[in-house]
Amino acid sequence: MPFVRRTPNAANRPPIGSIPSPSAPSLALISTGVPSFDDILGGGQPVGSILTILAPDEHSAWSKLVERYWIAQGLAADQDVVIIGGAADENGEGNTEIDELVAGCMWLDEGVAKSARKSFPDPQTQQSTPAEEPDSDAEGLEEESSNRTKIAWRYEKMKKFETTVSGNNSGASSTFHHTFNLTNTIPPAVLSTARSSKRLIQIPPIDGHSNEASTSSRPYVGFKNLLDKIYAILKERGALASGMDGDSRTDEAKVQQGQRKAVRIVLHEFGSLDWGEHVSVTHIHRFLHSLRSLIRDSTASVFISLPTHLVHEAPVTWSQKGKSPAYEPLLTPEGWLKSLGWASDACVEFQGFAGEPSVVEMQRLG
Repeated sequence: MPFVRRTPNAANRPPIGSIPSPSAPSLALISTGVPSFDDILGGGQPVGSILTILAPDEHSAWSKLVERYWIAQGLAADQDVVIIGGAADENGEGNTEIDELVAGCMWLDEGVAKSARKSFPDPQTQQSTPAEEPDSDAEGLEEESSNRTKIAWRYEKMKKFETTVSGNNSGASSTFHHTFNLTNTIPPAVLSTARSSKRLIQIPPIDGHSNEASTSSRPYVGFKNLLDKIYAILKERGALASGMDGDSRTDEAKVQQGQRKAVRIVLHEFGSLDWGEHVSVTHIHRFLHSLRSLIRDSTASVFISLPTHLVHEAPVTWSQKGKSPAYEPLLTPEGWLKSLGWASDACVEFQGFAGEPSVVEMQRLG
């Protein structure tokens, strides 16, 4: 009986720039830009998930470093990147903080950068293959100079066992990971092209023309408007699941038009003053649960960085007692960090040895 090679249909293909999970083929993964970190996460960050990074050391830049890797990997993989954070200028147009964040992202070597876009061909340009293609026992065998034995086709291209995820130069993972050169930054021409083609979108958390809506009596209005903007962006890119975007076409029909692409959403310094003066624990959790529900069955993934002070303690609630404002914390620092973990799919803390009191004490005694 001949072998039958089964190929996935278009609707089940992973989004552009992602790969199937080794443990769950139906789950697509995107790279964080750091191969060793992908290895810790089980191969990468699942599409449709929220990753929160904590960096309690105020003198370090762990969070921003991983954030820049995450953004750079998305642009190198020809994915759409949406960055929410910073403050708009007086005209409501520029965003200096986010401009500096993106301009400081590491980039590829010149030779690798030219071939970056060729790593992930658009499904629209790929030739369709039948669902089942019979193969004979001798199919695919080629004469070789050596006398080694050929094995089954499904094992033929597998590499030797490795204990960590390989980088771009290894060959096997070149279509998923990119090796970035820390001495290079993203060329201005690349950023200009990404912005003009709307592959890179920067959004301030609070619209400079509607700050009055985010008052002490209605502080969640700004978050609600932001959720509407995210929904509109995902709908425009066909990233939402069927039934959520009002489009009657099936996922397979959308793929054939090249609309199935991974979308990266960055919440920069989430909960800082740029997000409003009256942000509370309730507002943050309500927004995260709504966002989680929105992206769960989509091709979007979220990266969250927090300001240092929110890693140490929960945000405070503004209340009016008499004529003077009072600030009252709602959660202990331990309870606050646990709640962030529950609201995210993965919550990882980066901290150097210098931030561990026991290590510092050992060095002093030694």
